[in-house]
Amino acid sequence: MRLLFWLTFTLVLPFSAFGEVILEPYLGYASLKQSGSVTISGIDVDLDEQSVKGFMPGARLGLTWKKIAFGIDFSTAEFDVDGTNYRMSNLGAFLMGKFNKFRMWGGYIFNSRYESSVEVEDMNSNILIEEGFIEGSGPKIGFGYHLARHFSVNFEWVALTYDKENFELLDSIDIKSTGLLLSLGFPFSF
Repeated sequence: MRLLFWLTFTLVLPFSAFGEVILEPYLGYASLKQSGSVTISGIDVDLDEQSVKGFMPGARLGLTWKKIAFGIDFSTAEFDVDGTNYRMSNLGAFLMGKFNKFRMWGGYIFNSRYESSVEVEDMNSNILIEEGFIEGSGPKIGFGYHLARHFSVNFEWVALTYDKENFELLDSIDIKSTGLLLSLGFPFSF
C-alpha cells in the first residue's frame, strides 16, 4: 500500500501540475475472427475459423499533456462459442494523440487471457470438465470522435496471438485472433 501511495505521489502529482489525469470508461461490441492450431498428445489439429462476438466493457486510465495521452487500457468480455462459455480479459498500454474532436491511438495488449470450462469425452465415454486458460498479446489501433464533451464513438482494430495455455489435454497452441471493437466512450479529465 505504501508503494502505491509513493508511486502516485511521485508520478501523478508532479505531472498533474502540467497535465491532467484521463479516465475513459467504455462499452463496446467486439467482433473477432479466430483460427489456428493446437497440439494434443503430439498430434497437430488445425482449428476451423470461428467468429466470436459480444459486448466488451472496459476503461482507459492515464495522463494527458497538451495533445498527447498515455496510460493503461483494460477490457473484459464473455463470449459463447458453440455452447462453451469463454471469459476474456485484456490489459495493455496506449499512446494517444488528440486533434480537436478526433483522437487516434496505438497500443499493445501485454496480457490477453481467455478462461473457459471445456467438456471432453474420454476413451470410456465419460464426460470430463477441464478448466483452464490461454494467454497471448498483440497490437491495438484506435480512432475516436467526440460527439460531445464526455461522449465519444470509438473504433478499434486488434490482432492477438495466443501461444500460452494451461489445459492438461493440450501440449501447445497457436491461435490468431483479429477483429474490430466499436465502443461508446465517456472520457473525463481532471
